[in-house]
Amino acid sequence: MTLKEVAKRANVSVSTASKALRRSFDVSENTRRRVFEAAQALGYFHEKKKVATGNRRPDGWTFAVLCPEVISPRYSAAVQEIAAAAKAARCNTVIYNTGFDRAEILAIAQGCVDDPHIDAVLSLASLTDFTTTSVPVVVFAEQASAIYSTVHIDLSTAFGAIRDKYAGRTVTIAGEQLTRNYRQQIAPWLACDEVVGRGRYDEAGADAATQLLARSTLPDLIICTYDEIAYGLIAHLTAHGVAIPEDTEVIAINNSYASEWVHGGVSAVAFDYGDVFQAVINDVVHDLQQKQVTPRHRRVTTRFIERNTTK
Repeated sequence: MTLKEVAKRANVSVSTASKALRRSFDVSENTRRRVFEAAQALGYFHEKKKVATGNRRPDGWTFAVLCPEVISPRYSAAVQEIAAAAKAARCNTVIYNTGFDRAEILAIAQGCVDDPHIDAVLSLASLTDFTTTSVPVVVFAEQASAIYSTVHIDLSTAFGAIRDKYAGRTVTIAGEQLTRNYRQQIAPWLACDEVVGRGRYDEAGADAATQLLARSTLPDLIICTYDEIAYGLIAHLTAHGVAIPEDTEVIAINNSYASEWVHGGVSAVAFDYGDVFQAVINDVVHDLQQKQVTPRHRRVTTRFIERNTTK
């Protein structure tokens, strides 16, 4: 399959087709889309990827890392681990800031698979509808897949310890709209209700605190779906005379670096990435070397760190 055939199908010149496939700003979005659709229909990307991968040096592989929100510490820590592991394997990484829209994430992922310069995809964003097997794909997911490899955050150790400590006490999950699934995730260990703060980060935490203060009593424990929500929640509660941990205790999920110092130290659920990302990168490199995709399932363990916001 040649570029000339793609250009003919898209009704553009060969030079325009070449610019479109290189995502040049000299080509309009409509033309670029038409050229990509023609290339995909003709199987152009598949042929180019076979040639590119077959001729690529082992230290020349490039991995697309799909991240919903690169400014968030909960994702940036994982991105840094992946980039370091890839560098150790003499591979390259390209970071895509996908946002949280499922259709957009899927489109970006498909574009990476079709791109002859991308050899594998590692996604911190959900790809539940993704069904490709033409390149190695690794997804952060709750369930193993027969299509692609997965990395699973195992909450059992951390929340098993929290369950043992807070059995029979009242627990509330405080989060934002994007993290509403955490209540379902921790349900096997803790029965709890939920408050959803408006806004993002510490603003959502402050709004969640406002909702809790409107109740007749505070819960014994508030679990914040990530650290920045805990910072806003703690600041708002203490500003309104709530003593932490005497009046209510607070635990954050993720354990970003600032949690060691905020409010004298925020108790947290920490993710122990350890050598998981290096193992994932090694798996991908092995698949590329063997020219086959083998789905695998790896696990990130967690632990409960007690600091100043719990008794």
